[in-house]
Amino acid sequence: MDEPGWGKQAGYHRLREALDTGHHVQAYLRVTDDDGVATGPILQYLASRVWRYENGLEFLQEGRLAYKWFPGEEPDWVVERFSALIRLAWQRLFACSHPHVADMEGRLVRRARIGSHAKAWLRAGPNRWLGDWVPYGMYKLLPGRR
Repeated sequence: MDEPGWGKQAGYHRLREALDTGHHVQAYLRVTDDDGVATGPILQYLASRVWRYENGLEFLQEGRLAYKWFPGEEPDWVVERFSALIRLAWQRLFACSHPHVADMEGRLVRRARIGSHAKAWLRAGPNRWLGDWVPYGMYKLLPGRR
């Protein structure tokens, strides 16, 4: 598992390879200059993780897409390319996920999205939940959304 932290050199993986192999926990994307050298800020994808507890409960903890960026410190071409990279990453994430996550009272959790594989995992067992642990950060599918 790569754990570079912000500001350290990272082992960069292509996002698709990281998602397809299933063993990468994080993937990093950067823009490249005209010579193909990675430069500028880092876009981080952190995969979802399953927590299994001795009592049989399982929780799927959400992944995230994040970046730390100070546009005023970058050349214009980096700002332009990184802005395009961010838009593309969010478009792809929204294309393969849905806003079907609810809190325990059945209210939509607007910041959360779920993909078809996560939905299938959630439905495969009665002790499977979204979040971390009872009662904190515990979520379910939005009622009526399958």
